[in-house]
Amino acid sequence: NLLRPLYDSVREALSNRALLPSADGRYLAATQVRLARGDALRKLFSPQQLGELLGFDGEIAWLDAGISADRTPDLHRYLVGHRPPPWRPEQEVPALVPGMELDPDAVVRRIDPDFLARQSTEWIILLYRWLGTQPGLLNTLGSKPIIRRSDGEQVAAFSDGDKPQVWLPPDGETSYPVVDRAVAADPKALEFLCDLGLTKPDAADEVMTRILDR
Repeated sequence: NLLRPLYDSVREALSNRALLPSADGRYLAATQVRLARGDALRKLFSPQQLGELLGFDGEIAWLDAGISADRTPDLHRYLVGHRPPPWRPEQEVPALVPGMELDPDAVVRRIDPDFLARQSTEWIILLYRWLGTQPGLLNTLGSKPIIRRSDGEQVAAFSDGDKPQVWLPPDGETSYPVVDRAVAADPKALEFLCDLGLTKPDAADEVMTRILDR
């Protein structure tokens, strides 16, 4: 193919030279950026946070929102690759960088307790507000340790068998492990926690727990 050298040189340039515009106004190489599926991801995760999620020592920036399959189809194909269906006589294009395009599911799968423990309460609230707009992820979140407990630990909402491990904070004191009260005080975060299946401790269970603990 006569155009193959040109194709390879373009990929080499995009991979290693600061040619791609980032969402924060810089120009970076493809190895230093990722493409977000959705504006909310760019707003929620800073370059430092994204770098941590992906296991890099430094920052990984989001690409400019103007780069997309609709607006820049050729560049988008260069970046994320293209796998044509079997019935189309097209050549497969490998992604310029593995995992170049990140959707909500791909990001949430990378979140772990250590990452969350380093984030502020205010950011956890923003995370829950965003998760509340992702109903397709609810079924996978119950067993993932994303809940900020009142003692600062990160735990899953439910253990094996859908047994609750943390509750919504009641009005008064409780012996039950509960969600951080500042987090649960935010209406949108609370809505997400309720959608996840969290409830306040049952009064009868509370009494029995106190009796058994004595």
